[in-house]
Amino acid sequence: MNDKLKTSISDVNIWKRALYMVLFAILYGLAEIVMWAVVIFQFLVVLFTGNKNERLLDFGQKLTTYIYQIVLFLTFNTEAQPFPFGDWPDGPPAENPVETVAPQTEPDPADTAGDGKAGDHAENDSPPERKQDASKKEDEDTGAN
Repeated sequence: MNDKLKTSISDVNIWKRALYMVLFAILYGLAEIVMWAVVIFQFLVVLFTGNKNERLLDFGQKLTTYIYQIVLFLTFNTEAQPFPFGDWPDGPPAENPVETVAPQTEPDPADTAGDGKAGDHAENDSPPERKQDASKKEDEDTGAN
């Protein structure tokens, strides 16, 4: 085994995170059951009254944000632990979640142009397929093919 692998395997923090991940996977399953209960109950309320239950809407929003936070943690997109180790969500998720983990990648040599700048793309940073799709859409909008 190489040294990096030995270090990773013997890192106590990784094993602690694994235990938290098991716990949050269980909580995810429970939250999913509660979510379906909310869905069914809200449907019945609307079916019989014609109106949405506002308290249930608020709880549903917070529950879906909680599920989102769990998924972020399980997929290593954040180190912030959701409830019960963090606060219960108070509304929709933030556009940029707190403490997201930046990807740890090496720059791609193919992205480096002769001037030493990474990521030089003509016009914008969208991939070529998107540029072609955008051109087709513009042609369709103007009636040209």
